[in-house]
Amino acid sequence: MQKEKYTSTFQHLPLAMVAALSLTISTPAISAEGFSDKSNGGVNRNNPDWMSRLPDATPISQLSVLGTHDTPTWDVIDFNWIHIAKTQSMDIQRQLQAGVRAIDIRCQHKNNRCALRHGRYDLNKDLSEILDATTDFLSRNRGETIFMVMNNPNGNGSDGAPTGNMPADRDFTETFYETYWRNARYHPYFWKGSTPNRNASYPQGSGDIFPSGQNKNLPALPSLKDVRGKIVVMQDFNEESARGWFGLPGPNSYEWRTRFANYINTDNLYTVPNPGAREEYWQKKKEVFNKISNPSLSASNVIQFHGISGAPTTAWAIGMDFTPENIARHVNVQANKYFKELALAPNAHHRVGLVMADYPDLNLIENVIALNYKAAGTVPHRFAIDFSDINDRIEVSVNGVDVFNFKDKAVQLPFVNAQRLRLGQNEIGIRLGNNDCFSTSLKVTLLVDGVAVDQQHFYKRTSHCGRQLSWKYNVDTVTGSWQRVE
Repeated sequence: MQKEKYTSTFQHLPLAMVAALSLTISTPAISAEGFSDKSNGGVNRNNPDWMSRLPDATPISQLSVLGTHDTPTWDVIDFNWIHIAKTQSMDIQRQLQAGVRAIDIRCQHKNNRCALRHGRYDLNKDLSEILDATTDFLSRNRGETIFMVMNNPNGNGSDGAPTGNMPADRDFTETFYETYWRNARYHPYFWKGSTPNRNASYPQGSGDIFPSGQNKNLPALPSLKDVRGKIVVMQDFNEESARGWFGLPGPNSYEWRTRFANYINTDNLYTVPNPGAREEYWQKKKEVFNKISNPSLSASNVIQFHGISGAPTTAWAIGMDFTPENIARHVNVQANKYFKELALAPNAHHRVGLVMADYPDLNLIENVIALNYKAAGTVPHRFAIDFSDINDRIEVSVNGVDVFNFKDKAVQLPFVNAQRLRLGQNEIGIRLGNNDCFSTSLKVTLLVDGVAVDQQHFYKRTSHCGRQLSWKYNVDTVTGSWQRVE
């Protein structure tokens, strides 16, 4: 069976060769737009509930989601910190808080548990650590969903794992079912399909979400409403087990190329032969995104699953700093610009599907998120201004158009629809009249998602009689930032 594209960064790298990298000097920490090797993703912004503001009827195939490749590698220690196996800087809690909604989990079947790995590296974590974090997050953010790609090398040495699973007395599918799927804490959070989707011969919650056999009339993919508050397993393990399917077919699944070809689409691009080929690699990825984000194709009911992470080939990985981190520094920056341009392009909706990345920063995450709001006709954050201590006339404009005019009362002005705010940069103007020529003050509180981010007092003295005082702010609806410009 042909090996599919979503594989280990260094699956062919012998341990002796990896050890040779111990003399390489690692690159200092940097943060450019699209890439970050910082534990907060470059900036302390949060996107914990961005899916909750999308329409319930949105098919999951229409979502644009930033995911993380080899999600649990944030604290792996490579040889002298060369970061061959490390692909993430944020831990799982921070990833979810930042807006990541697709995670990549590689299991080695060890003592009837799922021990997390990246190729040859044991990450010293159990699947339960990831499930604890995701279910805790979903318990506080019931409008979100998390796509979890689940892979098990099946003990055959694929994905760089040592040949042969560790001691286990049952099939991995049974371990997943008994240890994790049926766990009282996790079970309520797994998406189990809807009644029309399920094989009636299997009781609810025992796997086999899709009908067994070569049924050509498979059910439609769920909508966002169906999966809110749930973990959607994308299964890349034991496809022919008696337990059947625990979720959707994963991107490495043999079944998706045959029985489920109308459910998920991926590409076979992941290797970068040398440091000079990073731009060429991005251009090939860009061609893929140009095709799938075309408005004429964006309406198709197929999950698009594509990575922008890159794997250096063995020859170039020896004795030099050419790692997933090195590739991400270039590719992420290019991808960030590209997704931002798509989000801000006029009119048409562009869908990019599940995009798996190494070392994403908040800008990259938020520009992918913004593509969803373009389709929904709204913006990713809720913005408002609280005015108080008013005894004069206030006028407010949005992008040069007057939208509010009031006097002598405290008021909160929401800016929540696309008619007032557009994706990207917006100019908010505030003008304080001077009708009474007496000294007065105005308190302005700026809020994003209900949280005050800035508060200022403006004072008008009698010497200002006859003059209108004005202030302007730039508001970025993608990042949720306010900035006073005058």
